[in-house]
Amino acid sequence: MISGAAVVEYSLTIMDKFVDVTSADGMNISRYGSLVNDTLPGPILRAKEGDQFLIYVTNNQASRNAAIHWHGIKQTGTPYYDGVPGVAECGITSGSTTVYNFTASPVGTYWYHSHEGVEYPKGQYGALIVDPADDAKRPEWEQNVAEEFILLLSEWNYTSPEEELQKLKTEGMGGMGGMGGMGGTRGLQSMNEMQGMGGMGETQDVGGMGETQGMGGMNETQGMAETQGMGGMNETQGMGETQGMGGMTTGEEPPDEADVPWPYFLMNGNASVDFNIDSSVTDKWYRFRLICATDNWNVNIALGGPYSPVLVLVDAGEYLEPSPVDTLECPIGARYDFLLNASLMEPGRYPIRVSDVLGNFLATPAFVVVDHGETLFDQPTNGMVTQNVSLPMPTAAEEIKVTIGPLVMPYSWSVNNISAAFPTIPVYQSGGEFGMDKPISIVKVATNEVADVLLINQNNMAHPFHIHGHTFWVLGVSTNKDDGFADMNTANPVARDTINVPGGGMVKIRIQFDNPGPWLFHCHIDFHMLEGMAMVWFVGEPEVDWPLPDVPVRICGDAEDYAAYPWSRQFIPGSDASDIPTSDSFLRFDVRRIFVGLSIVLAFFVLI
Repeated sequence: MISGAAVVEYSLTIMDKFVDVTSADGMNISRYGSLVNDTLPGPILRAKEGDQFLIYVTNNQASRNAAIHWHGIKQTGTPYYDGVPGVAECGITSGSTTVYNFTASPVGTYWYHSHEGVEYPKGQYGALIVDPADDAKRPEWEQNVAEEFILLLSEWNYTSPEEELQKLKTEGMGGMGGMGGMGGTRGLQSMNEMQGMGGMGETQDVGGMGETQGMGGMNETQGMAETQGMGGMNETQGMGETQGMGGMTTGEEPPDEADVPWPYFLMNGNASVDFNIDSSVTDKWYRFRLICATDNWNVNIALGGPYSPVLVLVDAGEYLEPSPVDTLECPIGARYDFLLNASLMEPGRYPIRVSDVLGNFLATPAFVVVDHGETLFDQPTNGMVTQNVSLPMPTAAEEIKVTIGPLVMPYSWSVNNISAAFPTIPVYQSGGEFGMDKPISIVKVATNEVADVLLINQNNMAHPFHIHGHTFWVLGVSTNKDDGFADMNTANPVARDTINVPGGGMVKIRIQFDNPGPWLFHCHIDFHMLEGMAMVWFVGEPEVDWPLPDVPVRICGDAEDYAAYPWSRQFIPGSDASDIPTSDSFLRFDVRRIFVGLSIVLAFFVLI
């Protein structure tokens, strides 16, 4: 713990709960869920960089394990608190409590969610914010924030995720009735949201945006330079014809975007939210922290009207050179911090629009409201911009290929030709030596090794891949794996922890494996991960590099099995956490035992 840092404590209770949700068009889509502290989403967790989070998690679910992952937190030195059953921990059994004790770092916007079963689509998620320390050097804009808002975007369906997954596993993708005209009432949340959609019909030129906000002066407007696609999205396709409530009723069905029909989209647990800002506030910014917490759908986010948000932070806690951006590609798990200057905006209602990756409008779960105005500004621009940041990037020593396998019917996914299942004994506790009773791809790398990882997507669906314990630099994105990369950025690539791998395409990222331990790397479409699209980076050697917990952790196997291996035996004698020694206490125990044994032997020889 850093000297002078605070201990920030939270208590989270996970419970089954009937969740009352009404859609924007007045439809009741209530069903049973699983909530944190009885709210959807769960409470906001907040600390300053360097503080120590001490989070008590109680599992009050009936007969189901729980586990909470702190998405984006690197857990440097604490891989055992990463919250992944089968990799980092055993899981929290029903009726029990565990504690997660980790450092709040780095600065940024994060979130927490269940990593057990289909619990996070049922409501087990919430925002986690790490603010700069009091004495930290901050960019000028961060010293001039009038107010901030958290925008946590999630999905909600009236069908439970258990039912949806079971249908996929028994009937395959065809069992969902197609992604197009679903015939039901899922999909677009309100017919009223269709007004003003004419501007979505074509991609607009971003070269001269008119009143685009810029960082050059708080009272000036700046035009945008030429923009490139973010994460391989070089253009946004238009709406074409108007969509109906049941999904796509005209034109072509959107191919291979998701396995389930269009859901309802919630913002901070509500069908519609107003974020009110005041144009009389000058020389100040309004900060918006966007968390892409959907579970099946990758989406794009755009602000309606002629004003472009100024992007300042992406995923991994590294400040960006502030730049205007019109559309944000929102792969599941990604986060964006952006700014608006209300003094440059006309009074009115500016919709925060959700579209699919083809540009098809889906929902408007929130509005930015300036001066409580009623005028609807509803002509969003559609260009995307690459976010560059000047960060030191080491040279890669090798290239590692990771293959995202095609769907195997009825419903199985894979990485490196292995459909992953999580072992009974966590990899962290076994060191990979025993308890590997289920298949999962494990790739070993040395501590501090730098590698270029080539993610090759062998199916036509985009997959949002998220790395635990690390960040990576995005070097290149290709929409066709057979055509190579048109452009590679090794000068100032963006640092992220989540990247969308285009359907039939590939992505090259650079990773410095500087955080020893076992770390999950997986598709963040929840059903895909559960059905095999995951692997583990095995960083360093357990007995040499991996950190040991300062307090006992529960084991989930026979002590005899643990005792057979030098690394694992440090976690015995059993599941009673109060008795499990740390490495130091185990060493002291061994020395003490040897000393006592020698004393007995010496006494025996003296007596004879």
